[in-house]
Amino acid sequence: MTIQDLGSIGELVAAIATVATLVYLAIQIRQNTRTVRTSTYQAVLESSNRVNELVLDNPELHRIYRVGRTDPSQLTDEERARFRLLIGQLLNVYETMFLQHERGTLDEDFWRARRRALRYVLSQPGIRSHVKEQLIVRNQRGARVASFEELVIAFLNEPPAQPRPAAQQGAAAAEPQHVPIDS
Repeated sequence: MTIQDLGSIGELVAAIATVATLVYLAIQIRQNTRTVRTSTYQAVLESSNRVNELVLDNPELHRIYRVGRTDPSQLTDEERARFRLLIGQLLNVYETMFLQHERGTLDEDFWRARRRALRYVLSQPGIRSHVKEQLIVRNQRGARVASFEELVIAFLNEPPAQPRPAAQQGAAAAEPQHVPIDS
């Protein structure tokens, strides 16, 4: 066997080692991507649950949310301030989901469901009027990521949701209400 033959064998071994290393790295990257997506999903659910728990564990805040989403004029000034802060927290959660989706760390199906929930939240008359006032009337744009603001404004420009018949509203008032992040 000549030195040239040994050199060729060495090159072949190096090529095989390089391919094996690339396959290993591809597997590691895929596993890391799954881990990041799982962590993101978990963090988003925890944020959603914190807002839900905030409302569900506090009967007064629950009442403020329930009344404010339909007719905030029935709230006191202090209650309206609390309602606005709650809506701000709710939008923070949706903005986080939006950004995670944009960055590719939130599954398309998961985001599609949350996008429908955001559309529903923004269709509620009290929430709709508050967010519209903040973004359009007061022109307080720039407080959120521009692409998220565009999505919110697009939803606000859709026709508002039709109110439910009075019989359904009475039955719904007796049922527990929740912040529809996961609907």
